[in-house]
Amino acid sequence: MPEIDGDGIGREKELVLRIAAGDEQAFTALFRRYSFSMGILANKVLQDEAARQDVMQEVFIKLWLHREELPNIQYLPAWLKKVTLNESLMYLRKNAVYDKRLADLVLPHAEEENISQTIGFKELQQKIRDFISNMPEQRRVIYELNRVEGLSAKEIAEKLNLSHGHVRNTLSATLKSIRDHLGPLPYVLLSILLPTKF
Repeated sequence: MPEIDGDGIGREKELVLRIAAGDEQAFTALFRRYSFSMGILANKVLQDEAARQDVMQEVFIKLWLHREELPNIQYLPAWLKKVTLNESLMYLRKNAVYDKRLADLVLPHAEEENISQTIGFKELQQKIRDFISNMPEQRRVIYELNRVEGLSAKEIAEKLNLSHGHVRNTLSATLKSIRDHLGPLPYVLLSILLPTKF
């Protein structure tokens, strides 16, 4: 099978079939192709950068988790636009900012109604939090200083009076444990869920 670089992708149907079969390279190519334009669309609705990021995470994580259903979609760009708009509206409702912007929005009526929404970004975040809470105290503290407070491994080492190498190894081991716990996810999704500063 030819490599996909995100720029010269062949027929879109082939790309979709490869994603449905679990091809992470194809998923990354699709993410690179559509995340920017879908992000612009979401931002027109949400008018908030943090909200836009949350919605885009939700859209692409759900797409991967339910990738087996992708071959049923006739026209992927229209489907992605619909899902992005739906997720944006759901975000507004959940965050109690349902206002006159909603009245001006018209959702596209594509034939493809849905991909199951049984699990998404928020659920995966909660799964990570639960897993972290059950870790040994030092490993949990190191991870939270890195992930929550944004400290580098060097800064954590100085703060906790530990060696730089020990902190780096602990972070690497923690990320591996979390990835194993979450199950198979493309790297592009893991980088969204688990951004880490070394």
